[in-house]
Amino acid sequence: MSNWGAIKRFGKFILMKQNYPFPKLVWLLFGLLASNAAFAQGQIPNGDFEAWTAPPFTGYEEPSSGWWTTLNTLNSIGGPETVEKTTDAHGGSYAAVLTTKQWGTLTIPGLLVSGEFDIQNPNFLVQGQPFTDLPNAFQGWFKYSPVSGDSAGLAALLTRWNTSLQKRDTLAQAAWVVTAAYPNWTEFDLPFTYFQTGITPDSILVALVSSGDGQNFNGQVGSKLWIDDVRLDYATGNAESTLTAKPSVQVLGNQLAVHLPASGAASELHLYDLQGKHLLSQTLHSGDQNIDLDHANGIYLVEIRQGTNVRLRQKIACIRP
Repeated sequence: MSNWGAIKRFGKFILMKQNYPFPKLVWLLFGLLASNAAFAQGQIPNGDFEAWTAPPFTGYEEPSSGWWTTLNTLNSIGGPETVEKTTDAHGGSYAAVLTTKQWGTLTIPGLLVSGEFDIQNPNFLVQGQPFTDLPNAFQGWFKYSPVSGDSAGLAALLTRWNTSLQKRDTLAQAAWVVTAAYPNWTEFDLPFTYFQTGITPDSILVALVSSGDGQNFNGQVGSKLWIDDVRLDYATGNAESTLTAKPSVQVLGNQLAVHLPASGAASELHLYDLQGKHLLSQTLHSGDQNIDLDHANGIYLVEIRQGTNVRLRQKIACIRP
């Protein structure tokens, strides 16, 4: 197989998108789901990234356990190593560092996912891992050093194969587009938003990426994302409790009506377009409040954040006569 043929096939894979309302960065993350091998359920294997092994006949390492995979597989056809072991860890001896690198004319993001890359497959199919639990949050520690306004992505999705429609349904998601630099180890705590209840997932996808527009080879070379001690949290009981006592937003004419339940801590609202561009920030207080919207008609993403904890992430439609 020629290097150019591999590049074209890799490009075809990266450009796959699904019709899902989230910033451009995470189109890549959301297009990777399926399921395959059996693993223990409940927690993320080797989430502390202490164990690393070199796949047979390769010159690079990947996190052990068979649960994680990376784009380092492109090293077999001359590609760069974009996920590496580092001693700059939050806990223990090691962490993972994801770096966006140049490969010829292509910009390759650091990508760490639960699943498998198969460079012999025409679509480079990436598969999630079997999973049947209902966690409340996706948690861990990270640092981020972006170049020229780049952004990183942290995401976990619970899915189930829909036999009637022959497609994979997303039952819940916990995700964050990181748009600022975090030079020190910082904890993230991303609650799962459940879109359907009473349904057990059959798969989980965890996906971490160092560059925002990597699927179009437009990430910024040199952006680095450090990841350590990732885990799933079940501490507050049934995950469906995340459906209650949550903020809410609604478009009313030229305003966004926001309801924020009492939380005891400051919260901020952020507005993004579907390309991930940050458009608005607003400090929130508990109770009801209205925020002026002077943006063009279209679909936008609203986040309500309390520190690194995302309390709400929702798509809104601005439609005016």
